[in-house]
Amino acid sequence: MMSLTDPEQPAKIAVLLSTRRHPVSALPVPHPNDVIALALGLRLSKLPPRVVHAGDPRDAALGDYLAFGAATVEVLPVEPDDDYPVMLARHLRDVDLAICGQRAHNGSGMLPYRLAALLDRPVLGDVLDVQAGDGKITATQRLTASQRRKVELPLRSVIAIHPQAAVSSRYIYASRIAGRIVTMHSDSLQECPKHEVEQWRLDPTERSAVVLRAPDRRSGHERMLSATAPAAGAGRVITEGTTAAKAQLLLSYLREHHLIDN
Repeated sequence: MMSLTDPEQPAKIAVLLSTRRHPVSALPVPHPNDVIALALGLRLSKLPPRVVHAGDPRDAALGDYLAFGAATVEVLPVEPDDDYPVMLARHLRDVDLAICGQRAHNGSGMLPYRLAALLDRPVLGDVLDVQAGDGKITATQRLTASQRRKVELPLRSVIAIHPQAAVSSRYIYASRIAGRIVTMHSDSLQECPKHEVEQWRLDPTERSAVVLRAPDRRSGHERMLSATAPAAGAGRVITEGTTAAKAQLLLSYLREHHLIDN
């Protein structure tokens, strides 16, 4: 793999990070997609990439990113009503290549596309691997489970890394102790390029609940007999057994009639 590093003009790479809550302990932890993106960013260049997080500087999960190889994490403090893609665009205006995970926790996956629109750069998602050189990058993009394609982009782009990207990362506690978390202030942010961004409007959904109903696989004759015969209870009422046993019977019924995927 060719390096992005040029002795005369080193390329500037930024890796965008998010955090999430562990589904069991509810403790703040790194997002696995962004751990992969960080590992790829560290592999691309001999110079340490800029590592940026928009959120709470006191988030305990940021220390784990230091252990995964980030020398410094730049944190942009944001409020709930802040448009953080705009803040990131201001902060990353002079960056050549911006790398992020495919989707943050409970996110829509729109961040790389909004960021690319604000910076007026091309964007590519589902990236499995990146090779770089001569002011451009060649990315391997995942199309389906078995199909891939090569896409050539200019160096100044935004790419979103697929969770199945073949990169490895190591957790080193000494790096966590040696690393730094730096809080950035608004006066250090550059002006964002003027770009019209459509405002989103949130409306309550009017979609009604979907009733799970097992498909009727009886023949026409059987359905006619059931319509003319006295109604008989076809269901099963479960009153005995543990909660786990009742739940298992319900899951077995849903799987038998293909009402759930697993």
